[in-house]
Amino acid sequence: MAASSGLLPDELREKLSCAICLELYKDPGTLPCGHSFCRRCVSDHWDSKEKEASWNGTFTCPTCRQAYRKRPEFQRSVSLHSLVEGVPTAGGQGFRSSPCQAAAGPRCARHRRPLELYCRTEKRCICCECTVGECQEHKRALCGDERRVREEVLKERLLKNESQLKCTEVEIQELETQMTTYRDTSERSIIGISGRFDQLQKALETCKNLVVQGMEMETATVLEKAKEKQAVLQSRLDALGQYQQQAEELLQYTDDVVFLEAFSFLPALGNSESLTNIMFNSTSKVEAVTAVLSELSRLIEKELPNVVHPGAAGAKTQGLSEVKTRAALKMEPSFRPKSERRTQLLLNYRNLTFDPNTAHKYIQLSKENQEAKHTISVTTHYPAHPERFESCWQVLCTESFGEGCHYWEVEVSEYFVYVGVAYGNVERKKKCKTATIGQNGSSWSLQLQQNCYVAWANGKEWKLDAPLYSCIGVHLDFLAGTLSFYGIEDKMELLHTFHSVFSAPLYPACWIGENVVVTLCQLPLSDN
Repeated sequence: MAASSGLLPDELREKLSCAICLELYKDPGTLPCGHSFCRRCVSDHWDSKEKEASWNGTFTCPTCRQAYRKRPEFQRSVSLHSLVEGVPTAGGQGFRSSPCQAAAGPRCARHRRPLELYCRTEKRCICCECTVGECQEHKRALCGDERRVREEVLKERLLKNESQLKCTEVEIQELETQMTTYRDTSERSIIGISGRFDQLQKALETCKNLVVQGMEMETATVLEKAKEKQAVLQSRLDALGQYQQQAEELLQYTDDVVFLEAFSFLPALGNSESLTNIMFNSTSKVEAVTAVLSELSRLIEKELPNVVHPGAAGAKTQGLSEVKTRAALKMEPSFRPKSERRTQLLLNYRNLTFDPNTAHKYIQLSKENQEAKHTISVTTHYPAHPERFESCWQVLCTESFGEGCHYWEVEVSEYFVYVGVAYGNVERKKKCKTATIGQNGSSWSLQLQQNCYVAWANGKEWKLDAPLYSCIGVHLDFLAGTLSFYGIEDKMELLHTFHSVFSAPLYPACWIGENVVVTLCQLPLSDN
């Protein structure tokens, strides 16, 4: 009935289909357990199992999993073969003429069968033999069904991608607009700032000329008045000398009459007129100019770089224990990292020694007078000397500088020190606060405190906010009238610069607090 109708019912087709290839039997046969398969299908199935590393040496039925110790005999089923051969194809175009008709499309790399299913567990396409083998317990679906699911996922991703694409394009446009605006603004700012610097440079040059011309004119005026006064005094001196000579000659006369007659012709001695005093002191104007220059120098050399490069000149304040450790190492100048600026300064390096004739009684010198320590519990019995400090814990160096450029470095063990320079006439005996270096008109100093620096000159102070250094470099340019202090560690930082007019040789000087050690760093002669 079914054969004569031209089409095979689904139930009968399923009964005559191999459980491995899911097609009508091709050379069908039956295993001892009673299940039937295509001869080639079951043979390929067992061949693949034997090649697996996990094969345990038994052969199983693909349907019921019945195990056999050896490959079972495959009994050809004549009845099934006849039924299949007598069934027309689904298209009604005659009977099967070949036992196994090849299907078009991709095939399984392992079993060489068409890829008809998708294993969701392993995320790959599989054949019908895979479904009864390694993928039997996995989640599976027809390739067409899985494609429809994945197409929906892909469409959702495309929508999301299109949204992100538009957002990214907008971000790029906004960024390009911001870049263009920033570039234009920066270019205008650079031109403006460069112009301001040019104006400032011209203004500085103009001010310099005005100050120099004013000082030169004042100097010329004072000297002209001094010359006029000198001429008057010289004329007075000549008249007094002439009177002195005539009076002495008159005293030599022995005749009374002759003496009296000659005395009547002697001119009367006039009263000396009081002449106006000449003011040779230009200190007030010089101090006013140097004060402005010092503030201007601080703004340009310290504040402005900090604005341009925030934090470049600053580092975290280091603990006192670290400072003590570095001070204990007593690193020589040649062993510290050298910047280009420091390399230039080292060309004028001076190895200094403390002058024992100036050291306060509580300051103990050692290491060939290159180290000074304040030992208040021990008094050093120095001989009396007119140059010794008696009122302040201070000491000068033996060396003094009255011209040229000079550079030296000192190490400190604690932040309770003044480092600076002083004239030779600095106060040594009088007990007063102004005797400390920097707090009088004869010295300049940098005070190192626990939390900051303080620059001192003529009793005026400038508090400085900078990292604390245990090594301080001092540079003196006598002719230019500059005294600069540097902090030295892994880098070199300018702390402060004084501008003044030095009128006498300057001695390196230190005020040393209790239990503080100050060491004059020595540069090896080969490097000096």
